[in-house]
Amino acid sequence: MAGSGMEQAGRIGAGAPVPAAPARSVVIVGHSGAGKTSLADALLHAAGAVSRAGRVDQGTSVFDYDPAEQQRRMTLSASVAHLKHGGCTIHLVDTPGYFDFAGEVRAALRVADAALVVVDGAAGVQVGTQLHWKEAQRLGVPRLVFVNKLDREHARFAGTLEALRAAFGAAVVPLAWPLGERAEHRGAVDLLADGDAEEVPDAAPWIARLMEAAAEQDDELLERYLADGALEADEVRRGLAAGVARGAVVPVLCGSALAGTGLEPLLDALARLVPPLDGRAAAVGGGAAAAGAGPAAAAAPAPNPGRAPANPGPAPAAPFRGLVFKTIADPFVGKVSLLRVYSGVLRAESQVWNASRGAAERIGPLFRLRGREQEPVPEAHPGDIVAVAKLTHTGTGDTLADPPAAPLDGIEWPRPVYRVAVEPKAKGDEDRIGQGLARLMEEDPTFVVERDAETHQTVLSAMGDVHVEVIAERLKRKFGVDVTLTAPRVAYRETIRRRARGEGKHKKQTGGHGQYGHCILEIEPLERGAGFEFVDRIYGGAVPRQYIPAVEKGVRETMQSGVLAGYPVVDVRVTLLDGSHHPVDSSEMAFKIAASLAFKQAFAAAQPVLLEPILQLEVLVPEEVMGDVLGDLNKKRGRILGLEPDGALRRVRALVPEAEALRYAIDLRSLTQGRGAFSATFSHYEEAPPHVAQGVLAAQGAPERG
Repeated sequence: MAGSGMEQAGRIGAGAPVPAAPARSVVIVGHSGAGKTSLADALLHAAGAVSRAGRVDQGTSVFDYDPAEQQRRMTLSASVAHLKHGGCTIHLVDTPGYFDFAGEVRAALRVADAALVVVDGAAGVQVGTQLHWKEAQRLGVPRLVFVNKLDREHARFAGTLEALRAAFGAAVVPLAWPLGERAEHRGAVDLLADGDAEEVPDAAPWIARLMEAAAEQDDELLERYLADGALEADEVRRGLAAGVARGAVVPVLCGSALAGTGLEPLLDALARLVPPLDGRAAAVGGGAAAAGAGPAAAAAPAPNPGRAPANPGPAPAAPFRGLVFKTIADPFVGKVSLLRVYSGVLRAESQVWNASRGAAERIGPLFRLRGREQEPVPEAHPGDIVAVAKLTHTGTGDTLADPPAAPLDGIEWPRPVYRVAVEPKAKGDEDRIGQGLARLMEEDPTFVVERDAETHQTVLSAMGDVHVEVIAERLKRKFGVDVTLTAPRVAYRETIRRRARGEGKHKKQTGGHGQYGHCILEIEPLERGAGFEFVDRIYGGAVPRQYIPAVEKGVRETMQSGVLAGYPVVDVRVTLLDGSHHPVDSSEMAFKIAASLAFKQAFAAAQPVLLEPILQLEVLVPEEVMGDVLGDLNKKRGRILGLEPDGALRRVRALVPEAEALRYAIDLRSLTQGRGAFSATFSHYEEAPPHVAQGVLAAQGAPERG
């Protein structure tokens, strides 16, 4: 049976009413370009929530309403819209597929009842598919799959299904099958609908697999299946719903968002198969036992942590508890907080308790969102996502409760991997930059701004170059501050290879009291990372006791400002061996200067070297580009620590100098066509090769050393 934009064929549960239930929060995830936003817009239109389906390419998407998103034709932040289908309210959360905005995906999945994984029917399982799947699995979020773009050239549903099962296991089963592909694509059929499956060749094995999957979730259904060899369609759907809640079943639906096919079956699946999140399971630690669900519940945890297998949903009469998962910084309205209600009822114009910060919070008007549109509501119920403006104490990841209660688990943010230095284009804008970035950090916790005391730069650490560009664009648009972005200076260090002595004497006669300080120092190298040691070996008062701290202070100050090229000196032991003083002219300042002179002399004679910071990289890439990635790491002076499989991908661990990795986020994206991902952490310092050290010294205007 063919399907149009509002096809009636192939509907899961067609003819059977869907009972009213708590609202669902469904997060749409997938690799960049899979068609997530187009699908979200198409679902709104199919459900009658909007009169016309928005288009990303035309700048009319309900979800991509930010000016930067419309300009780039890509999703940059999570956006929410709600629809109603079969008596159920469904909150769709559209998320970015671009890796720079992985934090938006994590925050949305934290409050999801299910993840709808969108897969390109031509491209198949991609790196973004793998990463988002793993994140949903880690959080215990049930998954459904929609194979999109089946009307495009090279689309292959059977091949994509095979790749999904190879990557994610036998739990992945088709619930719908396309009628035709590429230019012949005309719709999708429900494999459980009477008569529809006859149009699908070889449908019988998949129908049998659906029945088996359903029977495995329920003892009663299993007995029926073993006795009769079959189950009724409604029984299969009941069993599948329990399996989805456990993560034991992952239904696959299909169609084309732009062609409007496969939408009704998908809406029915979201309303009937997605389990509402049990408010009891949302307590600290995520488990039922933590929320006082009783010993029986605690003794039999579900495969999906924190979710009850047959979940009836939380009772509205329970105490209110909700989690703020997103903050929007609006220069006119102020801070707008998006929160998911887990239990109880949140009422407008009320007062609640911020359990994360221990402060009372006043709630003003509440709004349901549909993109940029706001629909005022008097109260929010379990499963609802609502927005509230101008909360005083509340930030992203905070728990609101009434009465006061323990906070829910927060959001684990990804580490930023790309650093740039930020400077104002106009003099005097330094304070405005700081204020604007502070406001934007409330909105986006995945970037960090620091003032580097060593390089005297304001450094922005983000997820990638596009992320940085978007931050700069928002800074200009929202707060009127234009900035210049440059590569940050690398924090090199200086040290020595051997022991040496130096003598410093500061003697000055000015007519009255003069200045006199004299000391002899010995310096020697320490193990890498040992830091600094100061040893006093003065005997007989050659340097009076009151001036020895001044000697140490002079050494420390000189080490901080560096000797070779102005970088801090590390991993040395300095021993004060001897010196002399004057009963009248000696002073703390004179001994500080003498110590500095002695240290510099000794340092120059101790084979000084430059140390460079080394990062540990973990890179996740497809097998077919492994050679290119390894070759690039070698060019960057990287040392490969290990290679290991990670599902259908390969994980590479390597040590790479920071100077070579400043643009690695960009380089890796180019090498893998956006299919690679990596994380970087500081590992240690080690001696820079001579040609690298000479280049750094030349750039700093310091004399080169052989």
